Amino acid sequence: MRHYSRPYLHRLVAGVAALAALLLCAPLQTLIAQEGDSDDWDSWKDFKFTYRRSPTMSFYYGRTTPSYDGFTQDFARSGLLQIKIGGSTVRAKDMIANIVHYKYEYLDFTTFAPRLTTMPSGSEVVAETWRFGGSAEVGMGYGNPSSFSVLLYHSGGLNWSRITVPGQVLIPEDKNLLDLYRDTFRFGTLSEGGIKFRLSDLLMIDGAYERSMIFPRHLFMKWVGSALLERCFQWGADGFVNRVLDNSPAAAPVVSFILKNGVSYAIYELRKKKMYWPFSSDPAMLNDIWKVGVSMTF
Repeated sequence: MRHYSRPYLHRLVAGVAALAALLLCAPLQTLIAQEGDSDDWDSWKDFKFTYRRSPTMSFYYGRTTPSYDGFTQDFARSGLLQIKIGGSTVRAKDMIANIVHYKYEYLDFTTFAPRLTTMPSGSEVVAETWRFGGSAEVGMGYGNPSSFSVLLYHSGGLNWSRITVPGQVLIPEDKNLLDLYRDTFRFGTLSEGGIKFRLSDLLMIDGAYERSMIFPRHLFMKWVGSALLERCFQWGADGFVNRVLDNSPAAAPVVSFILKNGVSYAIYELRKKKMYWPFSSDPAMLNDIWKVGVSMTF
């Protein structure tokens, strides 16, 4: 009989739990984010038949700036290529104010590499990353669901990243930090805010800002506690947006965009030094990403 060490079992349990959270994250986030909207978005029918949404593919190019609290050397900027595959819907909510609701659940596959942009200087640390995961975009906008519309959204997701450092890291303390990521996939999270211009039933173009975090180790209970605290702040934002939607529908998409992305930005700032804020924990690698893309809906 094969015996496994305790560290191996701990990693196995954490990985299985994280995968289960990923599978539940997108529909659960979508369901919760529209709390109080019981006519179609918060219905169990919509929850159960997620895959009736229109098949959607998205392609992005962008630039990312890695950072790591306590890291002495500078990271080289990287170019980004990303593909998203999933399902999306755009539905009318308030035809008087021409308000539409938007939802997109997807798997994404992403690579960051300095070779996709300008060449790094000799003093910068080159880090190349491959990432896969799943996310859910939820938002509102202005227009008509069957023609042109402008969509403002917020998204969050889970992912796994593999980082390679092809060159030498001269400072021992920096090398020790990067060794925590070397030759293995590491768990991480992301938050994204953006604007989409839906030109037709088939085509959308968009621009987005993403903050992603790659954890050097996955402490499951601390991660759950930190994620639940963030979710509580988002619940509060959702409740406020629902009241705005009832009283001033035309303002709701902008208020939702500012509040929900503002909460995520603030949380990730707090996690720079403590990756599982407010719990005691180490820093993690952070990527700030600007990107543009095109989406096709079939």
